[in-house]
Amino acid sequence: MADETKSPEILAIEEVAKQVDGFKKDLGERANKAEIKEVKDTLDDLKKNIGKYSEKEIDSALDKINKANEKLHTQLEEMLEDVQKAKDNKGGRAKLQLFDPAELKKFVDDTFVDGKKTSNKASFSINTGMVLKTAEIMGYPDFFAGVDGVTTDVSAFTGRFIDPTLYQRTRKRNFILDNMPAESISVPTLIYLEKIEVAGEDTSQEDVGAAAWIVSGGAKPMRSFRVTSTQVEAKKIAIFGTVHDKLLRDVPSLENWIREDFTDEMREGYNDGLLNNNPAVDPLAPLGLKQNAILYADTTPFTNTILGANEIDAIIAAIAYQASLKEQTVMAVVSSSVYFRLFALKDLEGRYQNNNLVYTNTQGQIFIAGIRVVMADVEDIPDTHLLLIAANGFRIKNYRSLVFERGLNGEDFRYDRTSFRAYQEVLSYIPSHRYNSVLYDTFSNIITAILLP
Repeated sequence: MADETKSPEILAIEEVAKQVDGFKKDLGERANKAEIKEVKDTLDDLKKNIGKYSEKEIDSALDKINKANEKLHTQLEEMLEDVQKAKDNKGGRAKLQLFDPAELKKFVDDTFVDGKKTSNKASFSINTGMVLKTAEIMGYPDFFAGVDGVTTDVSAFTGRFIDPTLYQRTRKRNFILDNMPAESISVPTLIYLEKIEVAGEDTSQEDVGAAAWIVSGGAKPMRSFRVTSTQVEAKKIAIFGTVHDKLLRDVPSLENWIREDFTDEMREGYNDGLLNNNPAVDPLAPLGLKQNAILYADTTPFTNTILGANEIDAIIAAIAYQASLKEQTVMAVVSSSVYFRLFALKDLEGRYQNNNLVYTNTQGQIFIAGIRVVMADVEDIPDTHLLLIAANGFRIKNYRSLVFERGLNGEDFRYDRTSFRAYQEVLSYIPSHRYNSVLYDTFSNIITAILLP
């Protein structure tokens, strides 16, 4: 029960202090004593001087406390992940309690008017975030239901050696995860800025302007631009399933199989969404790489100039087109069929086209005109298409790492079952100025443009 003699802000500070003590206890020897002492001292100072501090001092103290508390929570999460294989996490993770930003702003605004303190009794609260919820009750599949109604005899596992390998279909390559950098960030929202070069209403005072040669002491040309921001939210891909505890005991590799299966499924969904998704069609998935890609357009050096044009010529022409748009191509992506076809292409006189423009390095990677050619499965890049990617255009960010967890869901404890869940949160974007950094078109369209009639 709350102490009615204490103000709401003092109670909030005490709650956060309890949270810090909890982190210190849970982290044990891993706790950074200096960091914990620093945040505790800041809490004590804020508690003693809440009525004396200026607006700036309160803002600074609260910001410092929140950052330190989040860091401690992250350390605890990492420790839990380290021990998860050896010990069930039955109690869930500690709740991270932060000062609520909206309440904090109201508190400061009510306390200070025009930079001066008022007599208003302002208060702020704490916000509870990053709580590990139990898995949603969604029913559960029976992994050993068998085929065509024939149930697998679970007793057949008793007293026999089980091959630890679970044989399954060979999955396609993961183009996105294998070839696109994905930085990990610690927050689910990202804001990126774009420079817009537009003149002001009064061009005599404000102009887009460019540098110009002037006489010594002459008037310098005016320069102006605007900045616009776009916010991107992380999207979550997830999976869930339940298995009987007896199977987990009798088949030592089963949990590993489930982890691998969940991870593989997540990787496929991750790849498909970040390669193909249109958020206007599926707003729950992130922006796909192909969504804002440009098509090939005729360029003077290549239009109707190549006799017997083939895929090699088309790739070179597309690279040249991106260069004319001031984009630096770093990757040409083709299907596996086209990839190997590049070695067998012949000119009109039956000579192989695998000349100095097409070569491999010591790692077995193929290059055409200095650009690496990447092989993708036909499900991702059809035989008919070419994908070009330029440097620093399409961006991918993972909100933390992929999560795989086991726990109890609904009546699992009653029926001796264990639930598993996995999820990954990710966001992607491409600034409007960089749409030219991704080109996706058919070989036939490019070859038709460059072929000598």
